[in-house]
Order: sequence, then structure tokens, then C-alpha cells
Amino acid sequence: MAAQEILVGFDIREMWLPMSGWPQQRQNEYLIKRNIEKPLSVDKTVWQSVFDIHPIPTLPDFHGRVHSLWEDIVQMQQYFTYISKVSQPSWTIAVTLRLDLLTIDEKNAWGTLDFVSFNLTNYSTKFIGYDVADRFLLSGLMNCGYNESDRATLEQNWGEHLNIYHLFTDYDLANEFKQLTNHEVEEHAPFFVYGLYLINFTTSGSQSL
Repeated sequence: MAAQEILVGFDIREMWLPMSGWPQQRQNEYLIKRNIEKPLSVDKTVWQSVFDIHPIPTLPDFHGRVHSLWEDIVQMQQYFTYISKVSQPSWTIAVTLRLDLLTIDEKNAWGTLDFVSFNLTNYSTKFIGYDVADRFLLSGLMNCGYNESDRATLEQNWGEHLNIYHLFTDYDLANEFKQLTNHEVEEHAPFFVYGLYLINFTTSGSQSL
């Protein structure tokens, strides 16, 4: 059976903040792999939204169903024009969820939300990587914290499977890490594997992978 990938939502994320924004102590506590270009995540406390950095007074209170991700990419772009004076590089992204390996309980955690298939035929997309996060997009890969001993073991076992953005490129490995995180961070379980995709079209100062 082919993988069923659904669209969770859209956002526009900053690409101008350097790794210096992650002091060594934060890297030691939250990152498995050290030699990366920049941590990217579904979690907005890891990878900030331009709408949080440059707040818009008229931003609608309800513009998406999943933790402030946007449902409507056209509406999102229209609001982005309000801050088009921001010349720093930014990426427009889509966040997806794979359904084919979810358990019944994991599917039930999403309730009756009517998501649509991930099929952005009108746009050029590039895969960035897979994140592991809970239902509210708290990243279990970059925002739950590791002690020194655990981090060393995780780096040895998982570091080589993470790309320059601290994301998995293999879904099966991401799913294995999800199971580990469900066990280690039970207070936020269940976790899910989310896909991040760069959407290539006009955003101010946009970049390509």
C-alpha cells in the first residue's frame, strides 16, 4: 500500500538567524548532532515563524487547526505582504504527516480533523527532512532535552542519520526514533513523524535547498 501523506499546514520560517543563537549549553542539552548548519523543526521554538518575529496586529486569531500552522497558503502569503519590508531570507514550508504506520490510538489523537492529501501540484516542493514531535508540534528531536550520558549514546546511534538541519531523511529511522521518544518522554506521547517541505515560490529573500 502506498504511503498516505496528509497536509498538516503551512508556515513561513526565518532563515537568517545563525547557529550563534544556539549557545553551547543549549546545543549540549537539545541537539544530538553537533556539526550541522542550522536546526529546522516543526517546533516554532526551535525554528521561528516570521509571524512571531514580526507580529501583525491584524493577524486572524484562527488561521489554522494545528498549533498556528496556516491552512490557506494564499491567505498566508497575503498576510506575509504586510511584512514584505522584511528583507531577511525566509522559507515557505509545508508540514505533512504520514498515516500508513500510525496505530489506532495515534490516529485517534487527531480526532476528527478532516485533513487533505499532500498534493501541491501548483508548486515546486523540495523535501527538507522528517521531525519527530507531539500532537502540538513540540519536537522530541530538538526540544525535550538530553542529559550528557544519553546524548552521547544517541549521537553514536542516531547522529549519522541526521542531516545538516538535524532532521531524518529516512522515514523508517524517524519512526524508530519516534518509538524511542514515546518511551523516554511519556508525558508528551504519542509522538509523530512530520515531513517538512520547502515550497519554492516568491517569498522575500527566499532560498533554495
